[in-house]
Amino acid sequence: MKGALKYYIISIVNLIVLTALHAIWTDRFELIFNNVRPFEFIKIIGITIISLLATRLLLYIFNKKNVTNNKVKLSITIITTLLISSYIYIDYSVWIIDNRFINKTLRDKAQAKVYNVSAMGYEAKNLTIEEYDEIIKLTKFPVIPKQSTHIYFSFSFDDFLPDYSLSIEYYLPIDIKADTMFYQDGDYSKQQKVDIVNNKQKVSYYESLQ
Repeated sequence: MKGALKYYIISIVNLIVLTALHAIWTDRFELIFNNVRPFEFIKIIGITIISLLATRLLLYIFNKKNVTNNKVKLSITIITTLLISSYIYIDYSVWIIDNRFINKTLRDKAQAKVYNVSAMGYEAKNLTIEEYDEIIKLTKFPVIPKQSTHIYFSFSFDDFLPDYSLSIEYYLPIDIKADTMFYQDGDYSKQQKVDIVNNKQKVSYYESLQ
């Protein structure tokens, strides 16, 4: 058992590394709009359990095949553990590069415009279209025209029920087509109205599930 312990430690070290990478890519911006930490940690635990089971199977095979070279056994165990976890390493690496380097400035600017953050919702004002598009990568907010300026939104939701409400306001040049709209299906509804303000179109969108 003592001799086998070092092989199981590989899975535990892998768990620690994955948890650290997870903490790095989930920046404050990510957690405001998409609190994935509980789900991702469950995924890491699941991968660790699979790695431990694979290690147990490898030790059984080593004994059956009379493999005595510790270096070979350690190498095979490490490679197997990394292969099992490879897709998480790839995903986390891509997200770290995107969140912490490529899109860091944009995410920081957008986050600075978000306020009233709570467990029940958040608001943002004076967003650019680039900042809004970065936010909708993490939400189900509707896509709006690229010409939109001075974007505001308010989103509130219920922790236990599917109820939510979303309000979005933005301005468009007068020559960009924007239509009014109303739709309702049971408890779900959405509507949009357009007003002319200072020779610009003010678009107000509202969506809710009550």
